[in-house]
Amino acid sequence: MKNFYTLQDQMAEQLFDANGLEDLMDIVEKNHRIFGCDNVYLCINDYYFDNYDKKQWQHDSETFGQEMILAACGRNDLSADAKHMYARFPTANLLPDPLIRSERFLMFYPLHYNTYSIGYLVLNGISEASKLNLHESILSFLEIGIENVRKKCLLRQLNDVLDNLYVRDGLTQLYNRFGFERYAHTRFDAFMQSGGAQVLFVDMDDMKHINDQFGHEIGDCAIRTTADILREACRPDDFLMRYGGDEFLIIAPLDEDGLEDALQRAVGDRQADPQLPCRLKLSIGVIRVERGDTRSLDECVLAADSLMYENKKRRKERG
Repeated sequence: MKNFYTLQDQMAEQLFDANGLEDLMDIVEKNHRIFGCDNVYLCINDYYFDNYDKKQWQHDSETFGQEMILAACGRNDLSADAKHMYARFPTANLLPDPLIRSERFLMFYPLHYNTYSIGYLVLNGISEASKLNLHESILSFLEIGIENVRKKCLLRQLNDVLDNLYVRDGLTQLYNRFGFERYAHTRFDAFMQSGGAQVLFVDMDDMKHINDQFGHEIGDCAIRTTADILREACRPDDFLMRYGGDEFLIIAPLDEDGLEDALQRAVGDRQADPQLPCRLKLSIGVIRVERGDTRSLDECVLAADSLMYENKKRRKERG
């Protein structure tokens, strides 16, 4: 009895520290001997295993799903480094075919949290601990541990969403000023270490005219379209930012040749867009810095901004 409770306390502590289902499966497999059987199987409902958010579960989450997932398999004949099986099987089969055919006797223990079903635990024998109803406390710890893992993972997902909203512009989904502070300098330094960087300051021409003539809804559409053009013309690792209302910033590696020309060509290709009755035009200033150049990112942004205004002025003078 003393040994059983020692193992139970050890397993319970590990379950509550688990950060994900993989951690939890490791714990169940490593501690499966506490159940006093040769083989232990943890099967989880498909809707529970696939979605941490209960809003995505089936309507009746008090019953088993259409499929089960063999999430953990603790067997005495498996090596210590055996991988989790992750086998999916129809609920009616109780276990995957190879396992159900190899076992002569099985005990099933349903796992619930509040009113909804998590799945079930399967043992291939009756141990002394089960005869004394000692398994009830382990099952309770397991149920709470699985639910804690679900809530931890859901909380991490929600935090990731909130963090993304914090650093992204709501209209274009490009980085905003908070994103600039968090990521831009790191990206610029990485490009400089690998050979150099270029900073492009992009401004949409005649934005006031677009808003006045077509309305702010079309103006917002023009801004989103420009953001799409930047994404299409740039590489995935480039830093793209909505710097202001109709201003954008690009930080790219120096070897990304012809980026300014690619942007202007992409703008030309969008002029026939039926969703956009206005004509898009961009003024761009580019600063290129080679490895070893001592100018900071902020200095490059100011210089690119100045060049952009010079280019805009010349274009207006030319009509």
